[in-house]
Amino acid sequence: MEFVSTTSLRPQSVKARATDSATASRTGPRFTVDRLGYDDLAGHRESWESLAAQALEPNCFYEPWMLLPAVRRLAGDVKLEFILVYREDRGGRELCGFFPFERRRCFRRIPVRVLSLWKHRHAVLCLPLLHREHAADALQACLRWTGTDRHGGSLVDMPYVPGEGRFAQVLVDVINQLGCMTFPVESFTRALLRPAANAESYIQAALAPKHRRELQRLRRRLGDLGKLEVRSLEPGDDPRPWIEQFLQLEARGWKGAEQTALACTDNERGYFADIVTAAHARGQLMMLGLFVNGAAVALKCNFRAGDGAFALKIAFDERYDKFSPGVQLELDNIALAHRLSGLAWMDSCAIANHSMINRLWTERRTIQHILLSTGRWPGELLLGLLPLARALKRCGQRWLHQPEA
Repeated sequence: MEFVSTTSLRPQSVKARATDSATASRTGPRFTVDRLGYDDLAGHRESWESLAAQALEPNCFYEPWMLLPAVRRLAGDVKLEFILVYREDRGGRELCGFFPFERRRCFRRIPVRVLSLWKHRHAVLCLPLLHREHAADALQACLRWTGTDRHGGSLVDMPYVPGEGRFAQVLVDVINQLGCMTFPVESFTRALLRPAANAESYIQAALAPKHRRELQRLRRRLGDLGKLEVRSLEPGDDPRPWIEQFLQLEARGWKGAEQTALACTDNERGYFADIVTAAHARGQLMMLGLFVNGAAVALKCNFRAGDGAFALKIAFDERYDKFSPGVQLELDNIALAHRLSGLAWMDSCAIANHSMINRLWTERRTIQHILLSTGRWPGELLLGLLPLARALKRCGQRWLHQPEA
């Protein structure tokens, strides 16, 4: 395997080549690393779409239809660059790895260059797209590039990546092969839904009989207010009314009061409209709502990716709090997940220990944040010191909180 790096980041174009003599082979494939700016991505979109369809593990947040609007609307002054790993042989050129990196320094006064998988406010997974058949080679080529190319860095920051599953296994294998130093920043679990035999058996396993009866009573009381309906956005429907209803519903609640609702800024409003419209056109949108007399009391927005889905957003009318409209819609969402063909899992996208969703969704997904050294001495030194710094911080906190004798 031959490794070649090519840089074409605007405004200037620079080319450099590096060959790993330990693994180079005249007859085997070579992996080329392209470093691109945002404006260069258009020429790679077809191969990017193909990679997303053949990814080792799906991540809709890094698919073109979702990432490009995020860059346009949310990136601001963030320094972004995109590392694309291609596999080349006599059969042609195939994209096998896609890494959207934010370039920054680890600390202001310490000259440690960091390439961090980009996480904007609404991205709850920073899993790079890797081809299922060449994942290890693509990841290894990217990490080798960061450690050898002058445009690389001393550390690779991987926030919000899976801590279990196929990617986690590949990551451990590549780390061991390259001898990378690592530092675990944090690890947590969040709720995951895997369909059971049917929705009724799933809910029975998740909720105690007393809790189920109480929710059924509240639903009947909600129905007493008028015509109660569960609707979903169908393929031929216009998504624009749903988008506007969701934005208005979220803005009327506590997020609006705290100025964190999507509708509070033009960029976030535009981002949500862009991704919902694109997902609907691609058949990757799951949007459903609970309505009373035609007015939405709860709305939920999910996105399909591969054999799974991401439950990104939910909003409800707080005037109906006593009927638990958000929980009621989650029960409808569970029923929908069991009706959909080919859906193997749904990521809740919730925070750790979310009281409501953890009660309804019975399984968990491990998410981790990990720092990797690329072999350059500043990164190696910093990662060697971080465990000591963490231990000193914890000891200091315990000392400060000790009760007086």
